[in-house]
Amino acid sequence: MRYFKATIGPIQFIQMNEEPGSNNHENVPISARQQQRHIQQLLKTSLLQQTGLKDKVFYDTNGKPYLNNGWYLSITHFALTAALALAPFPVGLDGEIPHERLLHVRTKFFRNDEKDYFDFSDILDLTLLWTAKEAVYKLIGQRGISFMRDIHILRSDSGKGQAYVTGHSKIFLQWIETDAIFCLAYYENDFPLPKIHPNPLI
Repeated sequence: MRYFKATIGPIQFIQMNEEPGSNNHENVPISARQQQRHIQQLLKTSLLQQTGLKDKVFYDTNGKPYLNNGWYLSITHFALTAALALAPFPVGLDGEIPHERLLHVRTKFFRNDEKDYFDFSDILDLTLLWTAKEAVYKLIGQRGISFMRDIHILRSDSGKGQAYVTGHSKIFLQWIETDAIFCLAYYENDFPLPKIHPNPLI
């Protein structure tokens, strides 16, 4: 497994990957799709163990993870990757590997007023937009929000952007590029914080 950790202001970002072609799970008698989900669950468990959070994560009625220690958590997993963001304020995280399938579903999340900031035909741009909308959705944690109707994404320089959602404060976005594209979402007044918070990671 590969392990990557970064600190973005007060936000802790941690990613774990299973090496492609690993035979660590070859004896699991399940389909390739089930095996991928099995590996994602193992990576998620390993992440929570590494951070000392394994027995401290709870889930609300919408399936959103939360902690009872004053910190906030968001988790994403895809392919052979799992990652989490930990912050002293609400945070949303999503990740994705750029893939042409986004070209086939772009009409479900790409708004016409976002064409000034993203190229409708570019897979990388679609991945940036998709991860941003997913991260915003996870940050808000309410069902019924439409990627097309309710979430409007603007991109600025240096891997940053903003999101506007009806009924919510402006949301800041920070993209992280490793071997995949990740996006962090947090409310504009949350970062940076004037208070000093202890680091809960071990």
